Amino acid sequence: MKHNSKPSKKLEQPSKLFKIQGDGNCLFRALSHVITGRQIYHTIVRQQILYHMRHIENLLLPHMNSSLDTYLARTGMARNQVWGTDIEILSAASLLSTDIYVYTRFAIDNIKWQKFSRIMLDGNIPENNCSIYIKNSTGDHYDIAHVLDVCSAGQQQIPESHLLGKISHIQQKNKTNADTSKNVPCQQKQKCDTNIQNAKRKTITTVLLNGNKERSCSQNKSSSLNKKNVKQKVPSVQQTKVQTNSNRCCKKAKLLSECQSKTKLQTPNRSSVTERDAKKDIASFHRSLDYTIYQCTICSEA
Repeated sequence: MKHNSKPSKKLEQPSKLFKIQGDGNCLFRALSHVITGRQIYHTIVRQQILYHMRHIENLLLPHMNSSLDTYLARTGMARNQVWGTDIEILSAASLLSTDIYVYTRFAIDNIKWQKFSRIMLDGNIPENNCSIYIKNSTGDHYDIAHVLDVCSAGQQQIPESHLLGKISHIQQKNKTNADTSKNVPCQQKQKCDTNIQNAKRKTITTVLLNGNKERSCSQNKSSSLNKKNVKQKVPSVQQTKVQTNSNRCCKKAKLLSECQSKTKLQTPNRSSVTERDAKKDIASFHRSLDYTIYQCTICSEA
């Protein structure tokens, strides 16, 4: 990151201002723009400053007049859109190991530069030989300040700090997320295609299963009908057997009667019997041949 070099003489009022969005995060937005050239990382800057304040809490106690937890609970500094104070600026100077100059108003006619340096906390000289310049415009808003004498001296490179490394890591992460988001529609399309293929396969399998079920049902129905037909056919077969047996018995009886009649006709008449008596005997004999055939219900015989 680049910013102005340390002042070699007394600083004049800012010659130019870079406006920062005023939403309560202006101090952290200004530091984010100085470090990365963009304001959108103000949330990370706030978090890293508060995290650094945990490590230097003992050095900040004279400035906070209380513990860090009490200070954060009183000010709500961990929340978004809460204005930064001199304590956060001093902590940022320690974190970045860079002097921060703030052009601020102390009285109605007293406007001057206020220096925040790491040397004020731990007595160590800042590692970076350049400085950050901001302006407290209205008492509750910060803009980035450009000083003519310092800017004419040129810009110097500030070595990378832990905060800058973290922000660059997040930038790369956001870039990779953007690249992956481009591939999301293709992945979704492939997923939809696979879902459609799976649905088609399911429908085919269900149709086959239903066809097999219908076939099995039809086979079962046909087998049951065949069984019923067989059961219905059995009595008719038995009836035909009874009828054939009765017919056979009738034929046998007729043949027997014919044979008897023939034999009796062939027998010679007695000499003592007259012709008239013979006719009567023959008539009575024929009447005796009239009989009824009954079928046995047990053995089905005549």
